[in-house]
Amino acid sequence: MVVKSLEELLDEQDWQKLQAIAKALSWSNLDVAQYLLDNLSMKNSNEELYIDRELTVYIAGPYTPYNATPHSSSRVAHDNVVTAINFGVEVAKRGHFPFIPHLSHFMHIYGKEELPYQFYIDNDFNWLEKCDAIFYYSKKIGVIKSGDTRSLAGADKELEKAINQGKLIFFGVQQIPIYSLKSWGI
Repeated sequence: MVVKSLEELLDEQDWQKLQAIAKALSWSNLDVAQYLLDNLSMKNSNEELYIDRELTVYIAGPYTPYNATPHSSSRVAHDNVVTAINFGVEVAKRGHFPFIPHLSHFMHIYGKEELPYQFYIDNDFNWLEKCDAIFYYSKKIGVIKSGDTRSLAGADKELEKAINQGKLIFFGVQQIPIYSLKSWGI
């Protein structure tokens, strides 16, 4: 069993490639960012990796149903929330505390007053700053908003910010080290 500290895991990240992804995202060069993401080599070992403490992990993935019809947009958003929740459960099963920004969907839908879009962006970035790591589960950078125009999605902006903040970055559940002192019986 290999047990590492957060600092050791941060030192092992390929910061050169991650910074290149962040730079491509900041320039909205989505094809380059996608190429770099696709070619980012992740250390995969048959041996499970453990960490010496629990992490707070920000769950980043699609939420906004850009290409949905007005009729299906609420269903698509809801499905995206459910996907994020299920990834959060997987993070919890590895002994960590997931932060799922998608849950603000319920604040947006059921709140007695509508808050501006910028509130949700600022709120998400505020919580991202407090997290140790980000789990970016989207496989495709950018979204097509109209015609062939692709632009950054919220999760892409969160990935860029997390890299620039020096967060631990995960792109798959199996990359997240296990903290075995927290099992919660799962």
